[in-house]
Amino acid sequence: MELIGGYIADNYGYNTVYGIASTIEELLEMFGVVLFINALLNYLQSQASELHFGLSFEEGSQKLNS
Repeated sequence: MELIGGYIADNYGYNTVYGIASTIEELLEMFGVVLFINALLNYLQSQASELHFGLSFEEGSQKLNS
């Protein structure tokens, strides 16, 4: 899809058509990620009888320095 967006930008500029093409490209990328996560979770479900994971936040926990 980036090829199409590049073609539109080069030949017609950054206009509404380019915006629509970019939006469709991003939508398809997000759909691909959702599809991959769904397939991965279905695979994990077929391989394991139970799957547990957790996420917790503690007040006053140390932060990483960047």
